[in-house]
Amino acid sequence: MLGRHHRTTITYVLAQPKMLQLVQLRGCCPDIKLPLGLALFLAKMFLSQRPFSPRRPKLRQSSPNAKSASPAPKGRLDYVTSIRRSGTRDHVCTGVLISPWHVLTAAHCVDPDSHYSAGSRPVVHIGATSVEQMDSNEIEVRLVQKSDIHTEWIKGGKVQRSPHNIAVLRLAQPSSRPMPNLLSDHFKVTTGTKLAACGWGPESGGPALGEAIFGALTVERQEFIDATTCNWTTLWDGAMPSGMFCALNEGHKASCVIDSGSPLMVLDAPSYDVGSGKADFDFLVGLNVDGAPCGADGKPDICVDIRQHHAFIEAIINEGHDEL
Repeated sequence: MLGRHHRTTITYVLAQPKMLQLVQLRGCCPDIKLPLGLALFLAKMFLSQRPFSPRRPKLRQSSPNAKSASPAPKGRLDYVTSIRRSGTRDHVCTGVLISPWHVLTAAHCVDPDSHYSAGSRPVVHIGATSVEQMDSNEIEVRLVQKSDIHTEWIKGGKVQRSPHNIAVLRLAQPSSRPMPNLLSDHFKVTTGTKLAACGWGPESGGPALGEAIFGALTVERQEFIDATTCNWTTLWDGAMPSGMFCALNEGHKASCVIDSGSPLMVLDAPSYDVGSGKADFDFLVGLNVDGAPCGADGKPDICVDIRQHHAFIEAIINEGHDEL
């Protein structure tokens, strides 16, 4: 129980449909407006004195992602790439096409000293709807010419939870697929903002025994959580450095859909239909780089905030500007 001198008062006022205002949350945060489900979850976390422990879900258990995840519409998210080891072409990480010549991913995915690396010059599949797609008539297959890892990344990948865990891959040949925008000052993202997480994991709470870990490209609805909130003792307990943010799905579980390098997007969705949207109006907010095991209770996924790295990214893209 909370101590007498640490009593917390919460008052809820319905501000607008499906929105909740935390009018008073002493010792926590200023007044903010949040979606109802996220507000109730965060309030419960703040009041709880028992941190959630990561755990692996049972195979084929009731899914935290079943209602919030669905297959990506064909051709809609062609900029979400699969980064693979040369030779075997095994999927290792996810990336995002950010120029005809460049893909953005997590640094540990291409750091040759990292245990989770695809190597500094991996193969990239562009335009696939499944990791099983290999036909070059349907997808673009490109070799990476060069990987530029952030200069402040600590090589070896031992600290994945780093705001510098990003890398820009230079392709040997350009891609013709559409690309999203990198979010800067276009609009403000705050706790509760709806995001779309894109990845190759199953939408049913983890693979069944004997099934492949990665499969079809899937979109999962998540919500942005700022660094201050994500560092609450009942979430990541101060373990997340600045320059990062968290995202949590509607089941309030660690995602089973995304993997390293998976993008967190604000997708163009006219009349709430993602399939009718256009990549030209999509915005990349961040990349997943860390988190708890698939299905862990109350553990948001941890992401690098792309807004902090525009200078780094643009400098690399502009190096080969004459070829673009």
